[in-house]
Amino acid sequence: MLNQNQVDILLQQLKDAIVVINRQGTVTYTNHQLHPLLGVKLQLDTPLTDQDIAFSQFGFADDAIPTLVDDIANQLVNTNEPHIFEIDVPYQRVISRTILEVQDSIGQLESLILLFRDDTPAQQFQENQNNLASMIVHDLRSPLTAITSGLRLLRDLAEPDDSFGQVVLQTTEISGRAVRKLLNLVSSILDVTKMENGHYNLSVEYAPLKPIIINIMDELTPLATELEVTLDHAQVDQQLQVDVDVEKIDRVFYNLIDNAIKFSPSNSAVRVTATVEDDSKMVLVQVIDHGKGIPDEQKVLVFDRYFQMTNQRRGTGLGLTYCKLTVEAHGGSIWIEDNPKGGTIFSFRLPVATD
Repeated sequence: MLNQNQVDILLQQLKDAIVVINRQGTVTYTNHQLHPLLGVKLQLDTPLTDQDIAFSQFGFADDAIPTLVDDIANQLVNTNEPHIFEIDVPYQRVISRTILEVQDSIGQLESLILLFRDDTPAQQFQENQNNLASMIVHDLRSPLTAITSGLRLLRDLAEPDDSFGQVVLQTTEISGRAVRKLLNLVSSILDVTKMENGHYNLSVEYAPLKPIIINIMDELTPLATELEVTLDHAQVDQQLQVDVDVEKIDRVFYNLIDNAIKFSPSNSAVRVTATVEDDSKMVLVQVIDHGKGIPDEQKVLVFDRYFQMTNQRRGTGLGLTYCKLTVEAHGGSIWIEDNPKGGTIFSFRLPVATD
């Protein structure tokens, strides 16, 4: 077991700054990184409230320190998630603060460890990554939009009554689906990045749910016909309205129905159902297929970014990540169930429109 001197040597070698406060609010320990990282010096064996420092350097408001000390004395402090804040002294940087509890032999709170880490490099890397993703997405959207316009023009000019026109229509239909999928992908890259960083704005409006589903099914009907899969929306009430960002929920349905079609066997059906739950605040939507299903151990993992299935149900990584984050941004939840008749049910909740 390490003695006190050895522990102190280890703590002094850390790149993180450490402050230990006992239950009386007195500073009992700091390491040498405190001043270089936060630009402050603390006196040992002195109450934190008596120190001549700006508590903003610790990520606290000035009036929060007495409360923190009182909470220590009254056993009210709980371990919290890392708190991110910015400081300007000794120079501008981003700091991550974590509070850890130390308990005595009978489980009483003995002291708190305030752990401070320089998060500036990680934040700069994330910002550069976001900027790169945004640049790629915007640079790809313009040519893809131009391709879409060209395909639409060819489709309008094609004569459906002659063999050449039929070939043109079939080719533009296939190409259009591919372009839509690519546009969906590049938009999802940007949206997933924004949502993961908490910068995602929803343009929420009251909208009938069934037309959203019908529009997506109409768009995917050629694919379903090609794969001999039937699309069914009969169990969605025509009068049902939801409170959503239509464009973003449209992509949720596109991803889920597109996946369901691709992984369904021939001569089967993909059904979408929607039921208002008992509290009338949420509507339960289900996209049901009769494919091979998803193993239990992978039902949660499929929502992770870029996760790929080990069986034949592939290509669901980023699309399902987008679905999960978008549904949660609307205050709902999404999960996977087994279809009792074989296959998979993607279930999710959306807010019902209320007067």
